[in-house]
Amino acid sequence: MRNIFKGLTAGLLLISMHLASVPYTNLFQPYDFLLFYPLAPGRCFDFNVAYEGAFNTQGYATDPEDRVDGAFEANSNVFRRKVNVLQIWNEFENFSGSLSGSPKGFGADLESYLFNLKSERLKPLVVTGDFRVPVNLMFSARFAITDNVLFGIYVPYLEMELNNIEWLQEVSSEATGFEAKINQLLSKLEQLGNIDLQSDWKEKGVGDIASIIWWYKHYPQAKQWLKDVFVSVRGGLTYPTGKSTRNNVIFGLPLGYDGGLGLIFGGTLGLQYGSCFSLGVDGEFLNLFGSRRERRIKTDELQADLTFLQMVDTQFNPGFLQHYTLFMTFEDLLVEGFSTTLAYQHTRQHEGELFLDSSLFDSRVANNAESLQDWTTHSIIWSMRYVNQSNNWWCPSIQAWVKHGFNGKRAVLFDTAGVQIGITY
Repeated sequence: MRNIFKGLTAGLLLISMHLASVPYTNLFQPYDFLLFYPLAPGRCFDFNVAYEGAFNTQGYATDPEDRVDGAFEANSNVFRRKVNVLQIWNEFENFSGSLSGSPKGFGADLESYLFNLKSERLKPLVVTGDFRVPVNLMFSARFAITDNVLFGIYVPYLEMELNNIEWLQEVSSEATGFEAKINQLLSKLEQLGNIDLQSDWKEKGVGDIASIIWWYKHYPQAKQWLKDVFVSVRGGLTYPTGKSTRNNVIFGLPLGYDGGLGLIFGGTLGLQYGSCFSLGVDGEFLNLFGSRRERRIKTDELQADLTFLQMVDTQFNPGFLQHYTLFMTFEDLLVEGFSTTLAYQHTRQHEGELFLDSSLFDSRVANNAESLQDWTTHSIIWSMRYVNQSNNWWCPSIQAWVKHGFNGKRAVLFDTAGVQIGITY
């Protein structure tokens, strides 16, 4: 019974961080510690299926002094900067700068069209839309190498969509035929840049698959309050199996990390006080290797990220991704095998870097795009888990959680609810 209790305690202590399955979001990966628990002694294999659905979506912009374009007009003493999802990088889309920095003769007809629109006092446009991820399915299969070493394979499947795209502008009383002119402008930009700026889209598919080895061990303590110290480390690889950023649609986020092979590693420290209360901290880190493909780039400081028109072959090195979690767990409160956990999670990805395969453009300007800068998320999660160890040859488990994303920068935060079902043999 003591070994079984320790196995359950380890699972309860491993309530920690996640790496976003879609960049700029707080969605879970199938190897998230919130979904992890060690195999009980005598068990050698388990399979888990988890579903996470988002019921509320909110975009968050960065502080004015953190912007690369030097926009300091807004008050910087604001805790949360809520915006529409399509405004996490730029508040306005400046079409008069869309062609700036392009080679000579690129889009001369549109340059003339923009010049003629000045008589209408055309201002930068505000774009809004509804971004949803109705399905985040997560599959995991794990094998016990020894009593305290596991090997796991993790496969995410996602569905996401963007609807109700609107382009808006404050129009002066002298302007006439405003809507028709904006539609003409968008159509010309779409034709010139080979991009769809107005149509809804849906995307689905497998994300980045991962394989991870976990090691964990308990160190019992003969002290008045501290009864156990739990230590865990893990490491593995992520594979670029998810769809990359789509250049032909607006806000075409990838289904994976949009990089190359990734090296993932992390560790956990948990402290058990008494018989039912635990505190802990966890950190997990992901270093992604670069990938080479054609991407849209920024060619002038006036441009906004959703309307880059120029495509260039690039080498992209994603920023270092890190996540830290504080958690507390109450064990066996109602029945044996039941636990509940409250956790705070913080994710940050550092800025990425582009290397251009062209001498026609300034790489410093390209790397000043807001979408390449660092982004962060802050979330609170409440989780409940029940593991039934009474059966002789198989062990079922069920877990449910709710998550509230309450702050961040250059990110889309979801409020989600989810459930995981597992069977251990």
